[in-house]
Amino acid sequence: MPKQRNDVKKANERRVNSILDLYGTYPDFYQFGLYKTWDDFENAFSINGKVAKEIDALENLLQLTVESERLDVSISDLDAWKDDLAKRIETPMGKRILRMIVK
Repeated sequence: MPKQRNDVKKANERRVNSILDLYGTYPDFYQFGLYKTWDDFENAFSINGKVAKEIDALENLLQLTVESERLDVSISDLDAWKDDLAKRIETPMGKRILRMIVK
C-alpha cells in the first residue's frame, strides 16, 4: 500500500487549512469556510462529511478495480488496498455501491 498520511502530515494539513480559513476575516476576502469543510470531510462530523469521505474511498476503489483488470498493470498489495477502502464504507447507500463495484 502507498504511504499513509502520518500524524505530522495531518497536523500540517490542519494548520494550513486553519490559516486559509483565517483569511476570511479580512475585508474583501470571501470566506469559504474551507477549514470547517475540510475538517468535516476528514472527521466525517456530519452526514455530508461522511458521504463525501465514502465517495472518495469508493472512487479510489473503482479506479483500482478498473486498473487491476488491465493485463499490462500490476498493482502491489491490491487486496490490502481494496480491503482498507472497503472498511471505510458504513452508510447503506455506500455499501450498496460497494457491492456493485466488487462484483
